[in-house]
Formats: sequence, C-alpha cells, structure tokens
Amino acid sequence: MARNTSVTLGEHFDGYVAEKIKEGRFQSVSEVVRAGLRKLEDDDIKLQALRLKLQAGEDRPVKIAR
Repeated sequence: MARNTSVTLGEHFDGYVAEKIKEGRFQSVSEVVRAGLRKLEDDDIKLQALRLKLQAGEDRPVKIAR
C-alpha cells in the first residue's frame, strides 16, 4: 500500500528532479524518486550476487601447477 512520505532533497537534487520532469522523462517528483529507489535496489541485488560469487571463489581450493 502506498503512503505519503516527506523528504528534503536539498538544492542540488531539487534542481535535478525539476530538470527530469521538465525534460518529460518523468511526470512527478514521486516518479523520479521511485526510479532512483528501483536503481538503488537493482544495484544492491547485483552487488550481493557479486559478493556471493567472490565468496564461492574464495571457498574453492586453489590448484597450483608444477
């Protein structure tokens, strides 16, 4: 269920959001924020997958050729 949340963006991000809306890429501040959160979530998922692969590599024994 959606709920309203208040955030303070600061000058830089306030201008950035306004620019994205002006360009027509987004219709509202909420759309911009949701897109940013989706990107953050996607990055977190990719980072977790990389960490799991690194751990799997560290857990495998290393064969040294002689």
